[in-house]
Amino acid sequence: MSCKQCDLIPFGAVWKSRSTITGELGQKSPILRDEEQTFPAYMPYNKKEIEHPLSFITKDECRNCNRCVLTAYESVFYKKEIVFECINVKELKLKQKEERESINLSLLYPSRVPFVGPRNPRGLRAPVMKSLRSKREKYNFHDEPQQIKDAIFELVNDLFSVEGFLSKAQANVVTKIKLGRKLRKSTERNTKRQLKNKLKSLEYIIDYWEDLGDLL
Repeated sequence: MSCKQCDLIPFGAVWKSRSTITGELGQKSPILRDEEQTFPAYMPYNKKEIEHPLSFITKDECRNCNRCVLTAYESVFYKKEIVFECINVKELKLKQKEERESINLSLLYPSRVPFVGPRNPRGLRAPVMKSLRSKREKYNFHDEPQQIKDAIFELVNDLFSVEGFLSKAQANVVTKIKLGRKLRKSTERNTKRQLKNKLKSLEYIIDYWEDLGDLL
């Protein structure tokens, strides 16, 4: 199924790194709620530093058809502020739309629903929305369709396989570990051991970074 003009509903982050970056936002974050934003449009006179995932992947789904867009971002500094660089985008046509327990997609993603979200008055009673919000908080990558799992795997791999950082083989191993996949090949397990030994040697660099950082 497809539609003439897709109405993409933002889901938020379907994967984010444990590594973070700290600083002031130079633009709106694609994964933070409005009340968490320190972007000038939200807090023009009270900017402050925040801790933000170093890399992340967002998912947008059309409310009318089976189109799904996954976008990989990396958080970088530009003019001493955090901005978000798009690393890669994958567009999918899902083979089968998942059942939503008879709940309309617009309800599952309440960011577009009036009177629900950060601008709500405190104390507004919305028991249905509360249960849906709890459902969203229990997001599990392993519940996604295989199409989305495979696409997310490729995007995470792209984020880690940077020239001068990790090789394709190393990035593949790290990605499998991050997404809970088993290392079935002996070559993958050997790559993991080699990378582990390399990281242990890098601990000395971290310990002496105050001295070595002067070389940059």
